Amino acid sequence: MSNRRVLVNRQDPGDAPAISTSVRVGASGTRVDVVRAHAEPRAPTSAESERVLVFCVADRFCALPLSAVVETMRPLPVAPIRGAHPCVLGAAIVRGEPTPAVDLARLVFDATGPVTRFLRVREAPRSVVLAVGDTLGVFEASALSPTVLPALLATARPEAVEALGRIDRELVLLLRGGCTVPPSVFESLAFEARSR
Repeated sequence: MSNRRVLVNRQDPGDAPAISTSVRVGASGTRVDVVRAHAEPRAPTSAESERVLVFCVADRFCALPLSAVVETMRPLPVAPIRGAHPCVLGAAIVRGEPTPAVDLARLVFDATGPVTRFLRVREAPRSVVLAVGDTLGVFEASALSPTVLPALLATARPEAVEALGRIDRELVLLLRGGCTVPPSVFESLAFEARSR
């Protein structure tokens, strides 16, 4: 049985909120969980057009633009990379390709936390997986806009960001598009999503 969860980043017609479904794929009956972001029936404004994936890192809630996330999956075995920065767990084989795995808790918060999901960002050949805790859902970025949220890298150790930037500047730019979400803001998002 496959351990991958795929995020489909296209907009489907309809007025349903983002949903998670399970489907059978392939002759072997491999199970793949799919999350689809559905378009609103009206034309969204620029602030509403972006959705974010909210997930746990250490004991905090974080968000990245859904457009930056290719897929989520259960953590895969990781082979250490000699001489790598401590926030780089090593390399995992993702879809047949060696892919660096970065522990977001170590990078951003200089902390440790449970790793229950890998988020694959960017398409091959330059994919990277981010080791995070649970994924909590897909939400409209506009729901976060009334609150000024701290940038995801605001608390990161500068030397860690600099070291990562020397290796992969695009990943640092991608992470700069993320934010941390205070628990009260996440609770209101979750309550709003449940009441729809």
